[in-house]
Amino acid sequence: MPFRSAFYVLAPHRRSLRIQPARSPAPPTPCPRFPGDWPRLRGYTFPTVNLIATHYTPEEIEARHDTVRRRMLRDSIRVREGNFHSVCDKDIQILFRIYDEVFFHGELGAEVLRRTGAPLTLHASGAMTRLGGKTTQFRQRTATGIKTKYEIAISGRLLLSSFAGEGRAVMVSGLSCGDRLAALQRIMEHELVHLAEWLTFGTSSCAKTRFMTLAQRIFGHRQRYHQLVTPHEHAATKFSLKVGDPVAFSFQGQAMRGFINRIGVRATILVEQAQGTRYSDGRHYTKYYVPVSQLKKPLGETGE
Repeated sequence: MPFRSAFYVLAPHRRSLRIQPARSPAPPTPCPRFPGDWPRLRGYTFPTVNLIATHYTPEEIEARHDTVRRRMLRDSIRVREGNFHSVCDKDIQILFRIYDEVFFHGELGAEVLRRTGAPLTLHASGAMTRLGGKTTQFRQRTATGIKTKYEIAISGRLLLSSFAGEGRAVMVSGLSCGDRLAALQRIMEHELVHLAEWLTFGTSSCAKTRFMTLAQRIFGHRQRYHQLVTPHEHAATKFSLKVGDPVAFSFQGQAMRGFINRIGVRATILVEQAQGTRYSDGRHYTKYYVPVSQLKKPLGETGE
């Protein structure tokens, strides 16, 4: 089963309490708070080079950010300007390589390869509509032991939906971003901290003090959230549509009417039909997935 460390749009939802079988508590392990304390601790597996015991001054961080930006614009396949119009897997791989060289002396990717026997998987996702990025640790039991691999996915959809004249500032990790490339850099930095934590401590959580200490010392981050334009905001600002609104659309030449149940890559529309699935309100609905641009509000209905 994969373990995921995700970059949330909003604060994570509180999980409901689950009763689990009692088990003997594990012996406490000291939690390092600051990079200077880590080399003296016992019980941790450190990489061959201490990848995350790094502290840059604000001036050094700014200079390195500028270096990454210039090299990305020079070397990338599709990211040729600040507000690029498309991004591919190769672009994300190039960005990682640049960050690894500029901030980690090329040791981060090498450590992943040494630990797992496979390079880090990086790709741009068109399906992520809430998370700006996601770092996943996959662990699979095999005949020779447990095989581990790591993956970083970046939401190209959220990046391309932002900086399109929404008329508001876009903040990522507490830093103002002037264009899509700046936002892409902040998201990648967040995921790199997750990866470095996985490699050194075996766990990662951006809700913990250790993560924020690393993010601030290495990249100058101030928060762990992003404010990119989500499909919900895009639908509301461009089409004046939101969850719960009654809508009309055409399906196979037939006029249909229902209401918006969810907005993601497409809008999920529930249409009341006798042969549909019974929902909690006692009615039966059939589910349709429709691009938001193809939805219209019925005349005389506002959804308020």
